[in-house]
Parts: sequence; structure tokens; C-alpha cells
Amino acid sequence: MGLRVCALIAGSLVALAACSSAEEVSVTSETVLSITTSTTATSTTSSTTLPPLLRDTFTFDAADALLPIDTCKIRDITPDTPNGSSNNSSGFPVPEGAVPRQGEVRLWVIPVSTIDYPASDEAVESLSKALTQVAAFFEDQSFGRAKLTHRVEPRNHWVEFPGTASEHGFSQSGFQQDFSAVMEQILSRWQPSELVSEEDLVLALLPPVPSVVVAQGTRRFDQKRFNNVLLQNGILLSSTPVESGSWSLHAHELGHSWLRLEDLYHFPNFGPFADYMGSWDIMSNAGAAEPMFSSWARWRAGWVSDDEVRCADLSLKSTHLIEPISNRNSTIKSLVIPLSSHSVIVVEARTDRTTSPLVPLVYVVDTSFGHGNGPWRVKGWFANSDDLVVEGVKLTLVDRDSSGVIIEVGPTP
Repeated sequence: MGLRVCALIAGSLVALAACSSAEEVSVTSETVLSITTSTTATSTTSSTTLPPLLRDTFTFDAADALLPIDTCKIRDITPDTPNGSSNNSSGFPVPEGAVPRQGEVRLWVIPVSTIDYPASDEAVESLSKALTQVAAFFEDQSFGRAKLTHRVEPRNHWVEFPGTASEHGFSQSGFQQDFSAVMEQILSRWQPSELVSEEDLVLALLPPVPSVVVAQGTRRFDQKRFNNVLLQNGILLSSTPVESGSWSLHAHELGHSWLRLEDLYHFPNFGPFADYMGSWDIMSNAGAAEPMFSSWARWRAGWVSDDEVRCADLSLKSTHLIEPISNRNSTIKSLVIPLSSHSVIVVEARTDRTTSPLVPLVYVVDTSFGHGNGPWRVKGWFANSDDLVVEGVKLTLVDRDSSGVIIEVGPTP
């Protein structure tokens, strides 16, 4: 659902080859590690310092340890999102009726006025500038697979209500307040200046009412037609400078209305952000220093492809090289370990300003928890430790540098 904001939230890396047997592989001058699934046999060159992983030839037998990729595509089992079909969710597939997440998507901006609170030209200009930043953000996060464009309606197509803000439900706002009825009012009065596609998004910029602070993705008008257009998703936004000018806030709300992702922060009081996903995902904290989407969100959106994800069996020992999620040319962007039909461990390589060169971030996605109740929860990262046990699975940091991390997975003794 929405987020009420009271302040600004703002060639190949490696050659992977399967070994023909479980025997130790001979080491060439460039080979650093040779690992099998049944045992871990490590051979090194005469140097005790591993060269940059970019120059490694990393080979291992993954025939038994790698599972079919669909095994890791867990379904949402929360009561309000059965099988991820009706609302925002954390599982596969993306809920029905969602706007395509790849290619070009158009966002319509509709300024709204009432008699006592006319639409703010300043807020419209601020919003338009922010959406330019949002477009660049999504281009980067999608590795060029998604393009967001926006169109601010000409003034003669702005929505004007004949009464006061209070008469039309704009007089107050509260945490997780449902504004879908307000959006329906706006859409019923909107006369688009151009042909609107069913795959377009809509952003309604609310009148600048001082007591209304809201940013909310709405989806409950999915099956209703407005002026013969079936619109799938929309956003309601206050027209105060804080909301209209915050690009990361808009990106968060598009995570709802476009990608159909859940809120990952702690309800009901926005924190502490250390709970659940902290500042590791924009759906948890849009005000993070470097907001971004995690590998799970990008995989679900189709921006990380199936062949860029390793789905590993927790019962067998195996070793995997994971490259930085921020690198659009990387081969493996995520390691996923299924725990049940509705929960997985996710490991990805992230940058962190306090740790060099990379942080292997470990979190659990469990769709039995609804939004605001921690469907994604960070379990740790290898900042100062070489081992981490999560849900009975032992994760070991074998090595890392700026080009990637090598993680060993296996059951606890």
C-alpha cells in the first residue's frame, strides 16, 4: 500500500564449466579454486594471495547442487494475495493486471484543484523534474530493460472539483488511509488530452491542502472503466514541496503501482528501519543514502533473467561466484536457496560505503508474512565474518574483491 511521508525519504567475468567427475581438477596457472559438490577440494597456485576474481577460471560440478529455476520462484501465500493474483506481493508470478515491467511505460500526471486549493504550479514543476530523475533511476535499476516516460497534462485538462477540498475527501490523511475512492473521483472527471493506453500509469497530484500528506499506490480501480479506458494502476500524491520533489518517493510508489511490490518497512510507525530490510531496498527505506532495488525485486520484475540467478539445493555443499548487482554486464547477480514452497534465502553482492570492496548481503523472503510485517528480512552480511548460519544453512565467504564474491553453501553439521 502507500507510504505516508512526513520528511523527505529520498567479456564475461568468469568462465563456468562443469567438471566431468567428482575428482579434484588439475590446476593451471590461472586456476584459483577447483570445487566439487560432494567435497570441497581446493588447489591453489604457489601464491597465497588470490588474484582478482576477474582473472580467475572458476570451475565446479553443479549437476547435483543446482535446482530447476522454477523451484526458487516461490508463490505468495498471504490471505489477501492468494498466489500473488490480486494485490501487491513478494512472490511469483507478478499479480495479474500489472503494467508490463519491460519496454516503455508512460506515466500521466494529472494536477487536481478544488475551489479553496488550486493546483500548485510550483509543485507541478517540481514533480516533473523529479520524474526525470525517476526515469534515470529505473533505467539504471532495470539494466536498460525498462523506460519510464511521463506526460504532464496541459492546464485545460487538469481536474477541477466544484466544491471545497473537505467536501471531496481531501481534508485529512492518516497512516495507510485508503484513498482509492478519491482516485476514482479524479479519474471520473479526467478528460485525457490524448489516447490513453490500458498499460499506462496515472499519477494524481492532489490539491495543496496543508493537512493532507499522502503518497499512495492504488490498484482497487483495476476493473473499473473511466471514460472508456481501463487503467490498471495509479498513484496519489500530495502537492507539497516535500512529496512532489522527492524522486525516491516517486520511485518507491512506482514500486507498488508498477512493479506490484509490497512495503518492506516496519508498520505502523515507519521504523525502526533496522528491522526487516533496513536501508537495503527502496521499498523499505526510500530515504537511504543510495536507494536501490534488491536482486529479488529485479528478478521478479524480469530485469534479472533466470540465467542470472543460481537456485541451489541447501542439502548439498556447493560454491558459487556472485557478481555485483549494480553491474549490468555481470553473469550471476543472485544466489537463491529455497527453504520451503513460500520462503527462500537470497544472497547478493552489494556495495557499502563502510566496507570494501563488496558486501555479500543475505536475507530471507517469506511470503507467509504480509507487507509491513517483514516479508523480507535481512539475516546478515559478511562485513567482519566468514561464516553465517541462516535457517539451518551454513554460508561461508570463500573470497571477494571488487569483481565479485565466492560463497560456499551447505547444511550445518
